[in-house]
Amino acid sequence: MIVIPDDDPSDYALWAAIVELSRLPVQWILVGGQMVRVHANLAGSDPPSATADADAVADVRAVPDAIVAIVGALRAMGFTQAAGSGRFVKHAEPLPLKFDVLIPENVGERTERRVRRTLQTVSAPGATQALARSESIQVELSGKEHTVPVPGLLGAIILKACAVDLRITEDERFKHKRDFVFLLSLVDDPLGMRKHVDAKDRQRLATADRRIPADDAVWDVLGPATARRARNTLTFLMR
Repeated sequence: MIVIPDDDPSDYALWAAIVELSRLPVQWILVGGQMVRVHANLAGSDPPSATADADAVADVRAVPDAIVAIVGALRAMGFTQAAGSGRFVKHAEPLPLKFDVLIPENVGERTERRVRRTLQTVSAPGATQALARSESIQVELSGKEHTVPVPGLLGAIILKACAVDLRITEDERFKHKRDFVFLLSLVDDPLGMRKHVDAKDRQRLATADRRIPADDAVWDVLGPATARRARNTLTFLMR
């Protein structure tokens, strides 16, 4: 279980929105920085950085109208859509809330057209396997327990491996590399995890590995112990 403190009003409000979405009768998963935070907290650690954003991937394959339900819920909570994007924003203090709604990769033209009638959003490479590896995480908010859908640690690692290879700015890539390496450092049973790594996972890990050479600055940012654990785990999972 993770506990959401109430000392940061924006963070608390963002998690209240996440919990509200978890009540919807559609499938989705929490990804991005909040996903990293969940796995850090479950491991008794702190995430490499704080974020006031949340990201959700709607499983539009399982329920084509999942995007409609999520968008409707966000609007009911007072979020407004940024023009021409899948981002929703809401005023809050000290920081505004941001919620990005995404879809899995390769859902097909028919499903994409249906989604775009509701929302102009983008797909998240690796999200299909992340949805398949979804877990229900216990979250305590205001003394009450809730369940939030989050990719398991392997699903989160592969999702970040895919993000490392996106066509994005180098600053954005560095954040994904940092999260990828950090998540690898949280693996306490590499042998057990490797049993669930398939050929496509290994390909994605190898691609991310090529993007993060031994002299990459990300290894220094997370410290030698974290870097060593992450590097050893990555090498083992790719075998």
